[in-house]
Amino acid sequence: MKLKRFLLLLLMIEIFVEIFCLAKYEVFAYGEDKTNTKNQDTEVILNEEEINVFEKINEYRLENGLPKLKYSKELQKVAEIKAKDLLESKNFSHTSETYGSTFNIMRDKKIEYKIAGENLAGNINSDKAVEAWINSEAHRDNILEKDYNYTAIATVESDKYGMIFVQLFIG
Repeated sequence: MKLKRFLLLLLMIEIFVEIFCLAKYEVFAYGEDKTNTKNQDTEVILNEEEINVFEKINEYRLENGLPKLKYSKELQKVAEIKAKDLLESKNFSHTSETYGSTFNIMRDKKIEYKIAGENLAGNINSDKAVEAWINSEAHRDNILEKDYNYTAIATVESDKYGMIFVQLFIG
């Protein structure tokens, strides 16, 4: 009986994780003469959880025959805005009451892209967040999108989720 309760608890935790992990992507077509490298900078300070997400995502991409993503300092600013907004608004959604979509913030910050994506997670640590993303088709599609070149990851501690994870992608 104790084993059944334990297994039920594990199943409920997995369902909870899946419910609170969201993925979204947007295709925004610029003319062919536009580049996606403007304002990109690989020098950015990350915390341990953000570094772990970055390494695990790139490892997973390599395992699937894709190149590693580069880090974008400018995109990092957007990820941090989104993470802080998720924490403060108590509204775990791709659409913010304050900012609208994350893609609106990217445009406001003059970040150019042809394609962009966003993975959100509320989880206890980066290993669990990445695992949940990989086990979710929509999140995995973002991680394995061949046209993405750059990423940014922001985390904030959350009483409700443990941590909030925001990963943005552009190409």
